[in-house]
Amino acid sequence: MTLLYTQGFEAYDATATRTVLDKDFNYNEDVLATEAGLTTGRNGLGVAAFHARSGGISTTAAGHIIPCAGLSSEDDWVVGFAFRSVFGWFDVSGTERSPILEFIDSDGVIMLSVYLASGTLNVRNGNPATGTKLGFADALLTTNVWHYFECKVNFNAAGSVTLHLNEEPVLTLSTVQTIVTGGDTRPSSIAIGGGIRGQRIEVDDIYILDDAGSIPAHTDFLGDVRIERLNPTGIGATDGSGTEFTPLAGTNWASVADAGTTGITDDDTSYVESSTLSDKDTYAFGAALSVTPANIEAVSIKTSVRKTDAGSRNFVHVAKQTTELDSAILYPSVTYRYMESIFPQDPVAGTPATWTASNLATAEFGYKVNA
Repeated sequence: MTLLYTQGFEAYDATATRTVLDKDFNYNEDVLATEAGLTTGRNGLGVAAFHARSGGISTTAAGHIIPCAGLSSEDDWVVGFAFRSVFGWFDVSGTERSPILEFIDSDGVIMLSVYLASGTLNVRNGNPATGTKLGFADALLTTNVWHYFECKVNFNAAGSVTLHLNEEPVLTLSTVQTIVTGGDTRPSSIAIGGGIRGQRIEVDDIYILDDAGSIPAHTDFLGDVRIERLNPTGIGATDGSGTEFTPLAGTNWASVADAGTTGITDDDTSYVESSTLSDKDTYAFGAALSVTPANIEAVSIKTSVRKTDAGSRNFVHVAKQTTELDSAILYPSVTYRYMESIFPQDPVAGTPATWTASNLATAEFGYKVNA
């Protein structure tokens, strides 16, 4: 398996607006204006996003939209996330349903939807209003209680769907149509969390996998995961032996450690910059995790970045122990966006190893001008 995307909302507090959050996670426009977009996360760390809709179900995607075009060319995907309903599970007229997951193709057409209705998890080929119902599973869902939901899909005219709830299998469908006739065989975006009639569904700790590769070493589901954020705590080897990026003021590591009281990136208020090929900064992230995990599936580096030059500029993320490993090339735009690279293993001594709390504490992470 290959981990494609993570989101724990650890960079935000409950005062963050959707405009701020959009740097990291696209929001659908169909959200009540009075809702701030965020609330307290399920582990007491960071925050979870929520989405409230003022009407019934829609034939267009609703929820928090994750753009995933280009993430994978595979047709097997796994999506997992925690969710809870704050205002209950509504099914007022029998036609109103609460979509919690929708896979959307490059034409904006919903390929497959999972929604809540009358205490059941339902799967439809297409949108939750008019798509063909493929199956359902009784679900013991409690209002104001976090549940961990996972969905594995093979996108095909004769595909398959498997649902897990709180790490237990609740539905398996085989030889079912999971694409729209004549449409794509993989999603270009994923919508998570919907809601009806003012209902609010909160989500947290999201992951997306495809079935390429063998790391993480799972055949499908990761199970109930917890995503935790660490900020730079000091200088790394590069920063300590002659900083290569130039800070606006102060030290490099403090300029990019946007923790403060909100943890939200402050854009041009503090930053480091370089236009020199191969310039690099790495930082120490020595703060201990809040818990000692049994497994660390991967480390994700996220950087809020923009380019100020005309023409193409790009960079790579760097993970460093005794050996240094570069990420795939990333191409920033002229406006700030979070850009992510996922390192499934510790690059220690050139022999990749499983991440642990101890080797994570000694690792350095940063970025380098690539071109």
